[in-house]
Amino acid sequence: MSDHQPGTSRGTKRPNEGPLRVPSKRVLLQESDIINALENSDDDDFMGSDEDEDFLLGDDDEGSSTLESDEDEEGVQSPSSEVRVLSTEREGLNETIEESALPHESPEPAIEGSTSHWSTSCSSIKQIPFVRESKLHIEPPSQPIDYFCLFFDEEYLRMIVECTNRYAESMKSSSEHRHARISRWKNLTVEEFKTFLGLLLHTGTAKMNRLTDYWKVHWLYKSCFSNYMSRNRFFIILSCLHFTLPNEEEEVTARRLNKCQKIVANFNNTMNNIYYPGKNLSLDESMVLWRGRLFFRHHIKGKRHKYDIKLYVLAEPDGLILNFHVFTNTEDETAVKGHTEKIVEKLMDNKLDGGHSIYMDNFYNSYNLASKLLRRLTYCTGTLNKKRKDNPRVITSNKLKRGENISRYRNGVHIGKWKDKREIHYISTEFADEMQEVTSKRGITTLKPLAILRYNENMSGVDLQDQMISYYPCERKTLRWYLKIFIHTMMMSLVNSRLLYNKFSGKPKLSLYDFRENIIEHFLPQNDQIPESSSGNRSQQSHRLTKIVKTTERTMRTGPERKVQAVARKDCRNCYKNKKRVQTTMECKNCPDSPPMCMDCFFILHTCTKK
Repeated sequence: MSDHQPGTSRGTKRPNEGPLRVPSKRVLLQESDIINALENSDDDDFMGSDEDEDFLLGDDDEGSSTLESDEDEEGVQSPSSEVRVLSTEREGLNETIEESALPHESPEPAIEGSTSHWSTSCSSIKQIPFVRESKLHIEPPSQPIDYFCLFFDEEYLRMIVECTNRYAESMKSSSEHRHARISRWKNLTVEEFKTFLGLLLHTGTAKMNRLTDYWKVHWLYKSCFSNYMSRNRFFIILSCLHFTLPNEEEEVTARRLNKCQKIVANFNNTMNNIYYPGKNLSLDESMVLWRGRLFFRHHIKGKRHKYDIKLYVLAEPDGLILNFHVFTNTEDETAVKGHTEKIVEKLMDNKLDGGHSIYMDNFYNSYNLASKLLRRLTYCTGTLNKKRKDNPRVITSNKLKRGENISRYRNGVHIGKWKDKREIHYISTEFADEMQEVTSKRGITTLKPLAILRYNENMSGVDLQDQMISYYPCERKTLRWYLKIFIHTMMMSLVNSRLLYNKFSGKPKLSLYDFRENIIEHFLPQNDQIPESSSGNRSQQSHRLTKIVKTTERTMRTGPERKVQAVARKDCRNCYKNKKRVQTTMECKNCPDSPPMCMDCFFILHTCTKK
């Protein structure tokens, strides 16, 4: 017991005495001494001041425990939330006596039946039923194009066309070069923009190195692109593609993400309106390729694209994207203390209180986040960073042999560590300390914690979506960053459409390639179905003057007498109708009956072909 006198507080300076001296040597106490000290002392004596020494308890079985202050997420001491913890071991039970919160702090609402210590009993694990229903909120369409048009409906297309036309007109008026490509701009229509989308998607299936290769006339590069749109028209639409109106330029300058905010909002709102997911969800990062200059460009070492724009994505285990958020560093609303918790709350905004199970990696998981989600009737499971705040000391300090597992429970939160090739820390509010047998591909049977098994089964949704998108990429490195996000969102919409079609249409499932081909065929109909407004360079390619195949035998009048095969001459059909006789050796094979035509009549009858 302390020998301080009544009327004085510990850690304060007494009259005519020097400052209170604290022994520098750590004192080892027996279990009986600690119990007697607690029974014979009041709270004030036990709490002491910040200058009191830390007691070190010897522990042969599970490592030593020290009285230490709470640490923040990075492991840095937080002086405003200092808590003294005294732990003892009784018959294998780890009992922790913890101080109440400091007077100036407001404790979080407690869970029913909550305790302040970590124990080996799993009785605090809560059973939360899934009260929602996974379903499509609309009548299931039957055709692939109908599912894709849920994301690219007429209203959304008109918005893009209007923004693109206004941006092109502003660029045209500001251009000082009369021979620039923008000076020949003509307003974009919805039908022509659908053709543009079809060609853009087709660049991923008919893969070539450069965009200009799709319009080459060489037989090695023969393609259908020139039948639907000229090369110059495609490139000028691509360069003028925009998603904001001129009256929004001030907001764009103030917040750069506004350039693609409508794209993100359209995707998220569409998924929220047409579909509700099942119980299991996963949350992870995704990356959009970008190696140029951008102040919110990120680097993630383990991703396929390491230097890119970071997306936070909520998905189902089969790869169906439900919601995503573009992270913009300092401009972002979640760029505050507790960033990862803000991200989880934002993406799970309308899916809490329903009994969902969300799977996350150690970038997000912590005891505090798990407790918050548990109060909102939502499970969480995943790997855990061992340096996180509130982790039990016995979990982080114990050394395990291969195959061993150790677990502790507190307020419905289960934190454990399992040793395989390396130590794996994990957290779960759904699964207790249950081991299951797993047989590897080589026929080796091992025991694994149930939480880790379920994590491996449900965590790959975002990675699966990235894998599907990477098969037929449409992105080009010369595009601006917000065009990259638009194309990436279009690809996510395509993959989502295919998953919804296979799930709800009732028809045989389609592979991603066949589904994509069906969408392209709808946007790029056969030649006789091409609308006049989107034909572009079609007439010049499909209608052309060629030599008449028929030949006649002629005798040369000059030089030695010899016979040659000469091209037959025919009367121009249009001139003949006008009661004129003009002979020609040319004909247009793509016109009915391949009529012979002179040069002037050919350009008169084919008005969209330049002479």
